[in-house]
Amino acid sequence: MLTAAVATFALGWASTYLQVLIAALGVGVAGGSFAVGVAYVSRFYDDGRQGTALGIFGVGNVGAAVTKFVAPFVMVAVGWQATAQIWAVALAVTAILFWLLGKDDPVTAARREGAAPRRGLKADLAPLKNLQVWRFSAYYFFSFGAFVALALWLPHYLIGAYGLDVKTAGMVGAGYSIPASIFRTYGGAAEDLGPRGADRPCIYRLYEIVGAYGLTVTSLINEEFGNGIMSAIDFSMHLDRKPHPKSDRVRITMSGKYLSNANW
Repeated sequence: MLTAAVATFALGWASTYLQVLIAALGVGVAGGSFAVGVAYVSRFYDDGRQGTALGIFGVGNVGAAVTKFVAPFVMVAVGWQATAQIWAVALAVTAILFWLLGKDDPVTAARREGAAPRRGLKADLAPLKNLQVWRFSAYYFFSFGAFVALALWLPHYLIGAYGLDVKTAGMVGAGYSIPASIFRTYGGAAEDLGPRGADRPCIYRLYEIVGAYGLTVTSLINEEFGNGIMSAIDFSMHLDRKPHPKSDRVRITMSGKYLSNANW
């Protein structure tokens, strides 16, 4: 967090593109701290409560949404360089407070007291031998990565495509990010309530269906409507159960607005 704070402060003094890139590299450490926080928080809770705990932790992304909402107003008032430096100070203060008030997680505490063996780098990298680790990482990369990318790009898009001022674009961008971040709490709690892992085979099979038949469905859509996409915003889906002599069938009906290439 202190590294990210120093880099954010330095960003306000950058005067060349290369300097901005170097400062941005340091700012990117903040993303790594989120991953560290997931491991840190999860160690305080057993399996039956980890989902809720991590859901509450994930709501911290609201901070990024608040930045989208507040930073444009501060930037208009004092300039973007001063805005970066103000945020850097806030981040440094938060880091110091966490250092003073936070405590070691149970695993780290046990290792420091000698009650548990210390882990080396080899042991930390051992899970990478499991193909499932890579698969889950890919899911996270594309799902959460796409959310972050869209959240960062949205204000710029609204300014360029619709001519909104930076303050309005920031508020709309925050309106996109805040509900998604808060919803993490519900998702985590739902994970704790249900049988752990019971829904995952179904999710895998849905991924398999999309992966196997996605191109075919796309070709059929383009053949019927022309080159374009089916909207996932102006969209509805209906699921029902259809009796069948061999075994009941799952029937999913998706209805999305057609958008030609000219519209997007």
